[in-house]
Amino acid sequence: MKRALILLVACTQSPVAPEAWQLDQDRVVAVRSTPPRLAPGEHALVDALMAHADGPTTIEIPSTMTAAHSPLFQAVNFIFDHWEVIGPDEDALAAARAELGLAAGAPVSLDVTVIFGPLDGAHVTTHKQIWLGESAANPALPDIQIDPIALARDLALAADATDVRWLTSCGTLRASDEPNAILRIDEPCSGELAVVVRDGLGGTVWQIQPILTP
Repeated sequence: MKRALILLVACTQSPVAPEAWQLDQDRVVAVRSTPPRLAPGEHALVDALMAHADGPTTIEIPSTMTAAHSPLFQAVNFIFDHWEVIGPDEDALAAARAELGLAAGAPVSLDVTVIFGPLDGAHVTTHKQIWLGESAANPALPDIQIDPIALARDLALAADATDVRWLTSCGTLRASDEPNAILRIDEPCSGELAVVVRDGLGGTVWQIQPILTP
């Protein structure tokens, strides 16, 4: 007599994760260092574009920063009421290059752990790479082209850059990580359209445009 083995599996469906382009969720959209590359003695401030599930985007400054695993950890400083990264002198840079096996004069990457929000409450931890040993500014905002907002048709979005990310709290996006994207809004909505542009050298710039459908 053959015995049949019947396996019963209980399946629990998990909530669908938000799409990467959905702006109306609690998260860090982008972290910016101004400037992103520091010569000796230069100072940089760090901030972030923050998205929220229950409101518009905000720009926040860190509650804590550290670079504990870098030989240049002392570049991160708390000054009065805010955090700064200060470009180390040439001797410190040379010692770090030797420890990390870098060529003389090469920029040194500083991996900074950045925390937004109180440590004893709701907070988020992320990272920002800042380059030490040479000076460079964040890029200027490139030419941005956005079709007039209208319902029930594809709206063309275009940014004159290579590394582009689009996000929205109204409608849906196609090709959201491409310079040319499509926004579709089928129902009345009040929200925002964000575009983040990076230059490949650590620089970051963003633009936020309100959306109010007619």
